[in-house]
Amino acid sequence: MNSWGESSLKRHFLVGAIAAAAFFANACFQPFVHWDMRSVAAEERMQKQELRGMLQESDLKQPQWDWLLSQTGLGRAAVRQLEDEEVMQFQEVFLKERETECRGSFFTKQDRAVLQKGEHIPLASVEDGDIFLSFSSHTLGWKHGHAGLVVDAEKALCLEAVMPGCASKIKSMHHWTDGGDFILLRLRNASAAERREIAVFARQNLKGVPYSLFSGIFDRRQEEDCREMTAQCAYLVWYAFMQFGYDLDGDGGRLVTVEDLLQSPELELVQMFGVDPQYVMEKRR
Repeated sequence: MNSWGESSLKRHFLVGAIAAAAFFANACFQPFVHWDMRSVAAEERMQKQELRGMLQESDLKQPQWDWLLSQTGLGRAAVRQLEDEEVMQFQEVFLKERETECRGSFFTKQDRAVLQKGEHIPLASVEDGDIFLSFSSHTLGWKHGHAGLVVDAEKALCLEAVMPGCASKIKSMHHWTDGGDFILLRLRNASAAERREIAVFARQNLKGVPYSLFSGIFDRRQEEDCREMTAQCAYLVWYAFMQFGYDLDGDGGRLVTVEDLLQSPELELVQMFGVDPQYVMEKRR
């Protein structure tokens, strides 16, 4: 066999080995990631309680806000914008038991809540510049999650770096409420006008950015030209806010992850669904 044939055979063998390894990893690990972050312990903490008395108090302390979060999935930013009856309606939705199903491609899948026909998960308050996070996405056993930036709340549009091989694009944000979980975050101590300015920048400049899992690992720069950059979902959100002086990387490491955004002290929690509140509160302490 000549050298060309030998190298070709080696390439085919290598591709086959990689495919076999991926198949094996997928078969072995995917079944174990269909875990619901609302664990048995979480279910015990989330038994329905009466809210009216606490909602009528004028000066709630942090433990009381945490308790309301565990009952309704609402942060103080959302509770302050809602009537008491509306908050209790969110409690009904948040504590309702639901099954989840796993859907997606062979390699990357997403756990989604099974909703009744015509049912949807309500959003308390979404504004330009808000950030959606989810931890229901998993690839070959790695539960990595996803992130997106609301660029037009009125039209329900969200900017996202979706997956390898696809450039970042603007999608309907309604898919977030179809998933098994979501967390909605908002920039602290910033006016609605400034948050809207960040959203406008992202919509005008960060659509069509090539996807890369390695963005920021070797050369993370806020001054990077957005016409030449690559990004994964969390890095794309981080980059947009860094243009306005806000570093949302919660641990300050080289890689910006979905969990880093969750941990950022620059962000406040607006709403969550399908996630153990204790998990969220521990990550945000």
